[in-house]
Amino acid sequence: MTWVLIALAGGAGAVSRYLVDQRVGAWTGARRARHTQRTHLEIPWGTMVVNVSACLLIGLVAALTAGETYRVLATGFLGGYSTFSTACVEGARLFMAGRARAGCAHTLLMVGVSWLAACAGLALGGLAA
Repeated sequence: MTWVLIALAGGAGAVSRYLVDQRVGAWTGARRARHTQRTHLEIPWGTMVVNVSACLLIGLVAALTAGETYRVLATGFLGGYSTFSTACVEGARLFMAGRARAGCAHTLLMVGVSWLAACAGLALGGLAA
C-alpha cells in the first residue's frame, strides 16, 4: 500500500512543481517586461525556487519523520516536486546557447543554495523535534 501513497504523492508533487514554476515564471516575466534592458545573466528562476524549496522541505521531513511517512513525503511528494534533472538541462542549454556565465551561475546557485536550504531544513526540524 505504501507504493500507492508514494505514487499519489509523486503526482501531487509534480502538479505542485508545475504550478510553482508557472507562478514564478509569470512574476519574473512581468518584472522583466517593466525593464527595458535584458541582462545576460537571466536564469530559470522557477526551477531555482522549486529545487531550493524542495531541499528545505526534505530537510524538515528528514528531521521530523521516519518510516512510511518519510517515504511518502520525501520520495513521493518531494521527489515529484523537485526537478534536479530539469535544472541540469537548463544550465546546459544556457551554456550551449553561448551564455556560459548564465549557465555557470545557474548551476552554482542551484547546487549551493539548495545545499544551504537542506541544511536549514534539517536544523529547523532539529529545533522543532
